[in-house]
Amino acid sequence: STLNLDRESSVVFRMVTFGLLVPITITACFVRDLGLVNSLMGAFFGGMIVLAFPGLLTYFAGGNTPGGKTEFSRLEVRGAWVWIVFGFVMSTLGTTIVLLNKYAPGVLSK
Repeated sequence: STLNLDRESSVVFRMVTFGLLVPITITACFVRDLGLVNSLMGAFFGGMIVLAFPGLLTYFAGGNTPGGKTEFSRLEVRGAWVWIVFGFVMSTLGTTIVLLNKYAPGVLSK
């Protein structure tokens, strides 16, 4: 299951849910510019969802199963690191561009 959670345990489900929602809600209480938050989340998670997360799934799916079979070759598993690193780089660049446009708009324009 997602995050390796026990399906039968409602305690784990509740703790993970609160662990994800509490920091987001506290942050939302103190932020005045929700457009900036939306842009930052889009820039960050865009790179993660498109590049890094599929690379992570490939990497973890390429691990040995109990029967000794693998879903991907070693080359594909090693190549997944390219996607993971590229996803983090693109997320960082996207976030940097959003922050520069907000706080230093003259830096990116001529």
